Amino acid sequence: MKTSKSHPMRNGLVHVVLRTIALLTLLAVPLASYGQSKVYVVNSAAVSLSVIDAGTNQVTATLPGPAALTAIAYNSGNGLLYVPTAEQIGNLFLLDPATNTFLPNPAALGAVPTYITVSPELNRAYVSNFFGGLSVIDTTSGGVITEVMGLASPIGTAVDAQLTKLYVINNLINTVSAIDTNTNQITNSVAFSCTEQDVKIDTLLHKAFVANGSCSELAVLDVATDALTAKIPLPGRPQFLTIDSQAHRAYVTYNNGIIGEQGMIGGLAIVDTSTNQVITSLVLGKDPTRLALNAAEGRLYVVDRFRNSVFVIDTASAAIVTEIPVGITPSDVAVVTPPAAKLSVTPATVSFGEYRLSSKAVARVTGLNVEPTKRPLLGTIGPIVARSSPRKSRPVPLTIAGTAPVRGSMTVIAAWNVGANRPTVLSTAACAFACSSGW
Repeated sequence: MKTSKSHPMRNGLVHVVLRTIALLTLLAVPLASYGQSKVYVVNSAAVSLSVIDAGTNQVTATLPGPAALTAIAYNSGNGLLYVPTAEQIGNLFLLDPATNTFLPNPAALGAVPTYITVSPELNRAYVSNFFGGLSVIDTTSGGVITEVMGLASPIGTAVDAQLTKLYVINNLINTVSAIDTNTNQITNSVAFSCTEQDVKIDTLLHKAFVANGSCSELAVLDVATDALTAKIPLPGRPQFLTIDSQAHRAYVTYNNGIIGEQGMIGGLAIVDTSTNQVITSLVLGKDPTRLALNAAEGRLYVVDRFRNSVFVIDTASAAIVTEIPVGITPSDVAVVTPPAAKLSVTPATVSFGEYRLSSKAVARVTGLNVEPTKRPLLGTIGPIVARSSPRKSRPVPLTIAGTAPVRGSMTVIAAWNVGANRPTVLSTAACAFACSSGW
């Protein structure tokens, strides 16, 4: 067998090239997958919360509520759920999804809280008190900043953090109030001839969509000017909506038929927020109301209070995946996605021939998508060039950066330049890494 001989360099050193090849080996259960997202459903009549594993679509726990409940919201900034109690003097409880326990010392709210919106960008939570005003909460300190008065049965809310504007539905008088989030002062009021219930904003287009229930339409507002720019006809009376600003899609629940369980027919409309056109609609249960989107995993969760269930929708196909039974009269839903994975690297030593190259970490990796998460690894791909004396080993530190969504391993291939245009593999060594998450 023919062997290659080394060609000594004038300086007596041999150029050693370390090439790193990311060979990601998935384990049986990746850390960031459907199975790590959780869905929390408020069962208002049962005074409880159902916890759903998004991977199996099974209820894994039922948590007793601290008092009457109607609303819930997730704060991706601190990883906590915000759960107001629908009491004469409400309280805002924080629920830790890592332990499924309520934290002590809730914040005092106004009369009968019914809706909540959290803005991680502004570090604020906004709670609509149906028989009061709007409670503004500092999510950093947990304290109440103020209660904005001058509203009439406030319910649905939406925030445009970039334009520092909050919209609030006044359910009693058919108006939408605009509030400056810097001053917490009402700056404008937009009147409608229909009964409004909810509002959401495409934050990239700065367009607000108002559910006009009694008119079976969505009204479109220019957030910068508060001007009404369009009306979008819907197949039924809109209830609530959520918006994927990246995809420019609005998901709107609606119903038809007589009020009450008998004869009620529900539906879901999907609207292109850039063109103001209904893309498609589907029949959905009896009375679908509030909904929550997991855009990264392509899942929409819709509660149906008459069927005591949650519908799971595949957003790519607009098809029903399954219906999950929950508690009595579900009224709201929130999706908790796993925290950002943290990458830890085990120190490794690469050995070949007479030389030893010690690596504190293995490589920098980027541009790799790993099934089934479709989430990229961060960093850059080598090669990394180092020089080593032929007479003694010399440590060559390599670094790894960024986050990764899976467990796996990387293989370092050590090679030296023998005058050819390609590296010669001398030996390999594996360096394992793992991602850790919040639960």
